[in-house]
Amino acid sequence: MSNAYRKGALVKRQWGEYKVIHTAEKFTIKTLTVLPGKCTSLQTHKYRAEHWIVVQGRIVVELDGKTHKLAENDYIYIKKGNKHKLFNKGKKTAILTETQQGNILDENDIKRLD
Repeated sequence: MSNAYRKGALVKRQWGEYKVIHTAEKFTIKTLTVLPGKCTSLQTHKYRAEHWIVVQGRIVVELDGKTHKLAENDYIYIKKGNKHKLFNKGKKTAILTETQQGNILDENDIKRLD
């Protein structure tokens, strides 16, 4: 088992940023801040599942080819191996909490598909 995340780490991305707020042996909790009009890559994970909860704004999630619209307090579960992508199609910043669970927690467990 391995968790490469460090509490307090703030990482900038083209879509916004994430901050690691808690780490443990088999899980990590982050906040994701997604800027208006931005999206993550279409991706999968071999070693982890993710649970997203929208705490501010609205997002659209593509999950295995299906589209899900989420507003504040809505959530979605992403199993290991699911193809997923996150969009903020709105005019306001969206914020989510992300709980990752798995035996290996590392940014290298991202297989980008686009």
